[in-house]
Amino acid sequence: MESRSTGPSRTSGAAARPGHAALVGALRRGARHGAPLAGTLAAHGAEVRAARARRLREEAARAAPKIQLVVALGLVPSVLLLVAAALVSALLH
Repeated sequence: MESRSTGPSRTSGAAARPGHAALVGALRRGARHGAPLAGTLAAHGAEVRAARARRLREEAARAAPKIQLVVALGLVPSVLLLVAAALVSALLH
């Protein structure tokens, strides 16, 4: 059986993702000192959720110009062609 001290060291490879290092550190301190983790984990969860929400807002802000580009280069010319075709058809009849 592995000792408790070797268990968290294996998770240090997972600490490559943002926020995991703090979580692993809190778990290690809790195991070492016997400190309650509820407050630490709640605060960590709130920070991770806030970071994710911030990242999603930034991605959404970058998507708006792309959507405008599709509308400007695709939808507007096609509508103009439809209007022009309708006018030509009306003039020929």
